[in-house]
Amino acid sequence: MRRTLLQVAGFLVLWIIIDVVVNRPIQRLSTHLSSQFSSRLVIVHPVYANSVLQEMEEEEEAMPSIPGMRATPLDVQMEEQETVGIEGNTTEFFTEGVLEPSESNSELQENDGDAEGIEKVMFTSIPPSSALPTEISTESPTRMSGCGSEANPCDVVMTLSAECSTYTLPKKLKRTIRMLSLYQQHFSFKAVMFSTSKSIRLYCKDHSIRVVSSFTVNMHGLPVLKNMILSTRLLYTAHLVGYMNSDILFSPSLFDMMRFLLSEEQKGAISPAYCAAERVSDVDEYSIHLSFDSLPDFTRSFRAIPRKRGLRNPNSADLFLFSKGYPVESMRTAVIGRRKIDSYIMYYTTKSGSALVDITKSVIGIHQGRDTYNEHTRKKNLNDFYYNSRYYDDRYQGISSLKHCQYKLLVEGNRTVLRRCRAKFH
Repeated sequence: MRRTLLQVAGFLVLWIIIDVVVNRPIQRLSTHLSSQFSSRLVIVHPVYANSVLQEMEEEEEAMPSIPGMRATPLDVQMEEQETVGIEGNTTEFFTEGVLEPSESNSELQENDGDAEGIEKVMFTSIPPSSALPTEISTESPTRMSGCGSEANPCDVVMTLSAECSTYTLPKKLKRTIRMLSLYQQHFSFKAVMFSTSKSIRLYCKDHSIRVVSSFTVNMHGLPVLKNMILSTRLLYTAHLVGYMNSDILFSPSLFDMMRFLLSEEQKGAISPAYCAAERVSDVDEYSIHLSFDSLPDFTRSFRAIPRKRGLRNPNSADLFLFSKGYPVESMRTAVIGRRKIDSYIMYYTTKSGSALVDITKSVIGIHQGRDTYNEHTRKKNLNDFYYNSRYYDDRYQGISSLKHCQYKLLVEGNRTVLRRCRAKFH
């Protein structure tokens, strides 16, 4: 009897194996799941964890479809690259064909030999247009037409990055986006937002701000500044490409100042490779009341904001503008949103032989609120918090501050002048 039962059991097992091999239901299921995943692929910064992905998916299901929001027609393929961070396994996504090895392993180890998961891919040169990163196109033919082509380059293109796990955006981010949208209507200017958040993409679309949703991040999910600038140079032709923190407001005088700086470059008064940097004043949010009805209304309301706290220290800056001749390609993979990113930019500017231009006295810059990156990131692990320290050391403070800039852009009466500083470098 037992022998008969064993034979029956063996026959059943053999039949199941044959059925699996012939019909391959597992393979079909795997293929189905893979196609479902790839059709909903989004890049979620590891710092926002799985809860944000869940919220984004819930929002996507709850929100109606949006006419006109489409993926880039370039059909860029994405591939996953798993890296091991300090807090465990995370997944980072890179655009296939855009990134390639640049720094040797020994150089990476020299910068931070004990760090795990240091990115091993980066831009080595401006990639071809076919390798453009995936983006969400939010251009409106009426408001976004104009500058950005070879025939009509923009004076300025400004980049910024933000993430938001809720449907409603913070007021300070809304103000910044609305300001940039207003400037696009009146100046030779474009803005590019780097974000994976659906709520930010929707708000930017409503205000005709272009959004890039696929971009290079480090092991902790922070965007790499160098890659942001290079990607933006592919999207738009511009004389100056900048980066600003997403909680910053700046006066429209920036555009007049940049046109003057470009004219000085054409006359040979300044090197073609330069970086203009801006210090800002901390302002309490409750005192900010802006009108976006028109540019004159905005300008009046902006100038009415009380700036009682004075400027931040000259070792910091919250807005940067890089000339077309600035050697962005040779920058290290420092990230935004972490301490010392501003010090690294100013250090690299001087070290590379480029000119550092202080525009603080000619452009009003405002930081909305009194919080700092330290308050935002104090709970991060040390490798995350000090990530940029592998590229910059405080020993170089003497050449990494606006106190030691090469030029200052000033307004004297009705004249704009470019003054050469008497900087002493250590």
